[in-house]
Amino acid sequence: MPRRSQRAVTKGVAYAVEWLEWHVDCAEAHCQEHALLAHIGMASTWQQAERLMKKDSNQDEKPGWKKIYGKWYCADHVPKMSKNKD
Repeated sequence: MPRRSQRAVTKGVAYAVEWLEWHVDCAEAHCQEHALLAHIGMASTWQQAERLMKKDSNQDEKPGWKKIYGKWYCADHVPKMSKNKD
C-alpha cells in the first residue's frame, strides 16, 4: 500500500503517513485541524481506522469528529455541516 504525503491528501479523507498509522484533516476548506484515526498497527486499512475513530474511546485526544457525506469534519465544523445536511 503506498504511503501518502500531506501534499497529496484530499481533505476529509483518511491517509497513512507512517506504515499503517492513519490520519485525517478536517474537510472544511480553510481549517487546519488534524486528527489521528489509528495508531501504528491498530488498523491495516482506512476502513478499520475509521471504525476505530467512530468509537468514543478513540476520540480522547480530539473529540467531536464526525464523518458527513463521506468526509471527516472537526468538532468546530460538524454543527455547520449538520445544518447544511438538513
